[in-house]
Amino acid sequence: QEKIVIQEIKLLDKEDEKKFKIKENRVTIIFKTPAIFKVGYNFLDFSFQLLFLLSCQKYNKFFKDKKLTLNKEELEKIDLISENIEKGELNSFIGEIELDFSKISNEEKEKYEALLYFMKLNGIGYKHKKYYGMIEVI
Repeated sequence: QEKIVIQEIKLLDKEDEKKFKIKENRVTIIFKTPAIFKVGYNFLDFSFQLLFLLSCQKYNKFFKDKKLTLNKEELEKIDLISENIEKGELNSFIGEIELDFSKISNEEKEKYEALLYFMKLNGIGYKHKKYYGMIEVI
């Protein structure tokens, strides 16, 4: 079993939590450096649902007192407007996606805003310490 040691995590303080807002129900996520989804020994294909689920797991490891819960019904309400993803070796990917959050409630949106901000600060996926999975969120 793999053991993950996290040496540094950029924590959010109360003011920081409000730093990212979903504007007009749209979010563009730009994958600036190759990102890889690895679970156990498997390298998984990209999907935005997997992006949120894996990032939420990472978030919950650090914020044990205020864990986020994502559910399938909620994720299904988020629409993919556009996807421009280039695949590389080990199922890595770069590019960008645009998502529509208009079908989810404001309460649900706040959860995704906190998660998106965390993802922006800490990267996504495997080997984020080596600057894989750096993203920009617009």
